[in-house]
Formats: sequence, structure tokens, C-alpha cells
Amino acid sequence: MRTIYEIRLDNARKLASKYKNQAEFANAINKPATQVSRFMGKNPTKNIGDEIASDIEDALGLESGYLDIRHYDFSLDDINSAIAVSSPRTTAILNQVNHLIDEGIELSEQEESIIKSILDSVKKRHKE
Repeated sequence: MRTIYEIRLDNARKLASKYKNQAEFANAINKPATQVSRFMGKNPTKNIGDEIASDIEDALGLESGYLDIRHYDFSLDDINSAIAVSSPRTTAILNQVNHLIDEGIELSEQEESIIKSILDSVKKRHKE
């Protein structure tokens, strides 16, 4: 199971990926680029503590605790849309994924990647 600091780092990096570069993200969260590099650079030397997490959430207009919750690269809507157009086997797999998420079971990065690949494949097939 991932620590709160690893989850925060993953989420902060996902948020930062929406910006042109880390300096732009630092500006958006009102932090010096050097400080941001220390807590979310390639090799961070500091963790994202409660205060920094709260500062990021506030600066970006996110709900309190947003950084503390694992956010996947897909949504339940994505899964349900795929179920609607999938084969019975794929539907069974995606129903199990829905169940795991509903139960609050955390997926590994590898599992998340596999599910994302399945969803992308279903979307691609459905467009053809």
C-alpha cells in the first residue's frame, strides 16, 4: 500500500503535468520553483506535508484532502461506457474493476495501466 506521501506526490505530478513545465506549476501554486523541485522533482528530497498539500489544494481550487486520495487515469464513467459496448468477457473484467473501486481497494500502478489499456482498446474498437 502506498504511503500518504507517495499518493500526494503522484497526484501533484498529475496536476503539474497539465502545465507547460514545473516552473509554471510552481507559479500556479504560489511556491518558488526550487521548493517545488524539492518536493516533487525527479528525485524529491522532501515529502509533501499537510501544509504544502493544503496550499496546493487551495491555490488550485481543489477540495480539502484531494491530494490524499488516489486519482486514477480513468473514471467510473469511462468504465461504465466501456461496459455498454464490450464483449461479455471484457464486461466481466470491467465489472470486477468497478467492484474493487467501490470497495475502496487500491489498484497498483501496473493494474491501473492494464485497465487504462483495456479502456483505450474498447474505445478504439468502438470507433471503428
